This record gives sequence, structure tokens and C-alpha cells, in this order.
Amino acid sequence: MVTRYGPPEVVRIAEVPTPTPRADEVLVRVAAAAVTSADSRSRGARFPRGFAPFARLVFGLRRPRRPILGGAFAGQVTAVGPRVRGFGPGDEVCGMTGLKLGAHAQYVAVPATRLASKPTGVSHEDAAGVLFGGTTAAYFLRDRASLGPGVSVLVNGASGAIGTSAVQLAKQLGATVTGVTSQPNTALVSRLGADHVIDYTHEELASVSDRFDVVLDAVGNVLIRP
Repeated sequence: MVTRYGPPEVVRIAEVPTPTPRADEVLVRVAAAAVTSADSRSRGARFPRGFAPFARLVFGLRRPRRPILGGAFAGQVTAVGPRVRGFGPGDEVCGMTGLKLGAHAQYVAVPATRLASKPTGVSHEDAAGVLFGGTTAAYFLRDRASLGPGVSVLVNGASGAIGTSAVQLAKQLGATVTGVTSQPNTALVSRLGADHVIDYTHEELASVSDRFDVVLDAVGNVLIRP
């Protein structure tokens, strides 16, 4: 947990009470939790320019309002609130806490609507690890862009948590995918299904003449004009 903003050294181990699930919540014994860039930003109060004032109001002006970090997790249900349907003790689940955080603990209580059953063939570690990037990619590509066959997509930051999920999801939806990454990761992005890979250390993205129907920029390091 963290009681002040700062580098990784401010994180400490502490004993806290086990949460009591509300009527619509599920109590989960956490088996695996992801440590993401969002956790790093929340811990160090390093918020994107323009979002800092709002983020400070949400997460705490002088010190963290939510001392237990962690937004993505997987584990086993131990108790459910009286209004919960579809989950019961012993179920293997994965989910995200949202702005509430709290997944970096042995137990976390979350609304049932934020949970999904963990597939039998997927480990707790893999289930927790894919949620942050996977849900972000799904929201922008599937829900907002309505991606489908014949659409050309550029994924900037194709080897990160969001980018790797975006490349795979875009291919699954039938799109033609161009991934932007650096030399150590070009082979990885190709294996994930990208039709074309741009190594930005050797080719400037601004010099690319191709046109794309959809651009997902997971880095924010270039100016992209429609």
C-alpha cells in the first residue's frame, strides 16, 4: 500500500481488514494482480498533462486517497452480496476494480458487473495480465471504431500492453494491421498477426505515405492528423 506519492520505494506491506462485500458486490481472494502503468502513475502522481487537476481530485490532492493500488486481478470468489446473481463461492473469476483500485491485496470486493468467469484453460496470471490492455483495445477498436473486415488500422505502440492486444483483436476482427514498434519487438508484433511492421528507430512515422481508416495511438508521441 502507499500512504504518500513517490517512487516505488514508498510502497509497503501492511495488514488491513478484509473487505465486506456490499449487496451487489463479490469478495474475491486474489490469486494474481497486474502491475500496470496506471498503477505507476497513481503511485507517483504522474498524470498526463491536462488531466492532473482532475486526477488529483479523484486520487487525492496531497496523499493517495486509495492506498491500495491495483486495478486488474484474478482469483476465487469467497463470498457474495445478497443481490448478486451468477457468481458463488468457489468460482474462478477475473475482473477490474475501476477507479476504486484495491487489487494489490489478498482480498478485494468489487461489483459483480465488473467480473467475468475465468476460462478454465487460462491461468490466473494470464487472466489478470490481459485485462488492462485487452479491455482498452476492445473499447476503442470494437466499440468505438466498429472495426471489421477490410478496414486498415495503424497501431502505434504495438508491443505494449494495449498495443499487443490491439494487434491481435484487430486481426481477429478482419482488419489489415500495421504495427509501430522498435527493433527488439518487431518479430513479436509480426507473430501477433500484424501485416506490416514499422520500426520507428529506422523509419519516421511521419514519412509513411499510407492512409489508414483507424489509428490507435497507445503512446502519444506523434501528432496524427485526420
